Order: sequence, then structure tokens, then C-alpha cells
Amino acid sequence: GISGNLQFSSNGINGELVGSTQAESLPPRQQPHRVRRTRLQSALVETVPPGTIHLKKALKSLSDLGDSVQLTFEDGSEVNADLVVG
Repeated sequence: GISGNLQFSSNGINGELVGSTQAESLPPRQQPHRVRRTRLQSALVETVPPGTIHLKKALKSLSDLGDSVQLTFEDGSEVNADLVVG
């Protein structure tokens, strides 16, 4: 999240704060930007290979495997991923 001019980074699993940066000190392309979920989904779907993005799934659990994350969905399906956006 962003508070004033600071950009905070947190652990995606436990929420622990892992660092902060002055947002304006970052290059323009790395500065935080708000984006609508639908626009993000559309951009990702157009860019990544088919079958990579799983929409309309209910996440049951995720497990950190070190070099990837294992996602288990309510429908019983599982997938390993390098990146999770949700």
C-alpha cells in the first residue's frame, strides 16, 4: 500500500512489513499506480500464454514451496505458480 510518499512492501503470506521506499525515488515505470481489476485481467490475458491465468476460481489454500507457490482451489484443482495476483 501507499501512505503519503512512501511505498510499503509486505510479505504476501503473513503480511509482515519487509521494507519501504520513497515512491518518487523510483523510476517512473516502477512507481505505484492504481489499476482497475478488469483492466489488469485484460492486459494479462492478452499477454500471457493461454491456460496460465485462472479466473473465476475460489482459492482454498496456498503453500510456499520456496521457488514457487502451490495453489489449491475449492473445486479440488491444484496449480504451481511463480506469481500470484489476487
